[in-house]
Amino acid sequence: MIGIASTNTNPLLVPPRAGQPFLGSNPLAFAFPTKTGAFVFDAATSTVSLGKIEVLLKRNRQVPGQWAINGDREQLNDPQTILDELSRSHRIGGILPLGGLNEANSNYKGFGNALIVECLTSILAQGSLSADLGNKNHDISHFFLALDPALFGNLDKLESSLSQMLARIRRLAHLPEESIRIPGDREIQNYEKNRTAGIAVAEKTLNEINEIADRLGVSKLTPSNKVRE
Repeated sequence: MIGIASTNTNPLLVPPRAGQPFLGSNPLAFAFPTKTGAFVFDAATSTVSLGKIEVLLKRNRQVPGQWAINGDREQLNDPQTILDELSRSHRIGGILPLGGLNEANSNYKGFGNALIVECLTSILAQGSLSADLGNKNHDISHFFLALDPALFGNLDKLESSLSQMLARIRRLAHLPEESIRIPGDREIQNYEKNRTAGIAVAEKTLNEINEIADRLGVSKLTPSNKVRE
């Protein structure tokens, strides 16, 4: 099957020219079968998901790009400040749509994609808008679509066509000593690595997990090797 899935989330994304968040990160996931598995793309319609900013805070690192702004639409690079402003009951500032701060970089396209997800989730499901989530309201909405590609033609031919297209992209002229990656390649590589080497967990995250384990009276996680930040 061809699969499409999306969800709305707590308000994080600040629309172009606005100073407070209204939409969520509103991710969209898409999968299409190929001869070797599936082509999968899964991404937020904001510049990043909130989790990436939380990880930077745990690692004592600054935000490296044009990801977030305050209520005056000034760029923020301190993850703690970003998270503090998004933890208020009346949020100010937030995460930018794909395209960043300026319309010259087509941020209205990221905003438009986020609106499409909002239409497919909260509007279609008649649930709460992203803007009205949070503050103990967890009425999040989802959208799922499964489409049978065989309705459009021979499945074997369709899978071959996509496999050939992705192969052509990978063979394009590219930077020396660099390879062209298709969305999903990094995740597949990480999955295979995790199967053999285990899952790398930052020390602070490991400590948080074990604190929860203590409270619940379950076994703690014991790392085989200390993870470097």
